[in-house]
Amino acid sequence: VYLSLWGGAPVVVKIIKGVSLDDQRVEESFEASLSASIAHPNVVQTYKHSTRMKQVNELGVQNRYLETWIVQEWCDRGALRPFCNKPRIDGCALHEAIEMTMEIALALAYLHDRGIIHGDLTPNNVLLKSNTSAKGVLCKVGDFGLARVLEGEDQGIVTESMGTVTHMPPELFSVDTHERVLSSKVDVYALGIIMHEVIVGQMPFVGHSAPQVVVKIATGARLELPTRCREDVAELFRACTHKKVQERANLDEVVRLLGAIHRDPSLGGGLCHLQESARKLIQKAAWRSVGIPTDCYPSSISMTL
Repeated sequence: VYLSLWGGAPVVVKIIKGVSLDDQRVEESFEASLSASIAHPNVVQTYKHSTRMKQVNELGVQNRYLETWIVQEWCDRGALRPFCNKPRIDGCALHEAIEMTMEIALALAYLHDRGIIHGDLTPNNVLLKSNTSAKGVLCKVGDFGLARVLEGEDQGIVTESMGTVTHMPPELFSVDTHERVLSSKVDVYALGIIMHEVIVGQMPFVGHSAPQVVVKIATGARLELPTRCREDVAELFRACTHKKVQERANLDEVVRLLGAIHRDPSLGGGLCHLQESARKLIQKAAWRSVGIPTDCYPSSISMTL
């Protein structure tokens, strides 16, 4: 992945190198064309893509492989994962966590309406871009390498593909391969795990190896939010991560509940926005006092007020 310029604006250029000409032409072109076909404020925007064949001499042997270039918007604040570095269990911090979860949910709702299942939703595949909101960033879902498109009336696809085990639901670890169905409920489960990560400030199943995580999830182990977290938030988390697909929440219901929690005056959303706005005004005044232009990028300067 490279940072470059496109029409004078910063962009990211993702270069995917394949090993099998026949297989990679399908997979790489699919990810590129799928990314370019979608547009939503909470999805990483793809501007252009191109796939070409390259021929190289390796130890006297001529090998051919496909190389796909994808030009995407630059999300200047990086991935969500480093953001999950401290608890956000109550007050303005929880309000921020709920708002970020809702932004990811809105991206999923857009994708699911178009029959697209992301299939590998993790904090590493959610990027942050600076904006003028109180929290200063906007969540954008990206990386559609394991995404699948449902055909017609299909509700899911039997799959052998494996995403990130910490964010995969129990059904994808079933010994019965016919039960390993990639559906919208897979993304809902992953969304719940991300919400847990943002609120708790810690990766799920920390200290366990991938095989250990698989065994724990397959045998019914469940994460829990801290007991002092709001009950409606805890209930929503449990609904998103229910081990039974049929009992797991639908995304439309998740979006509705997130919106209700986000608007709840007791969470202090309005006050949080006022506090953040005041903090930014004080910060800009401090910059001016030392001769720093106010249009400088905020994250480039560390200042304790």
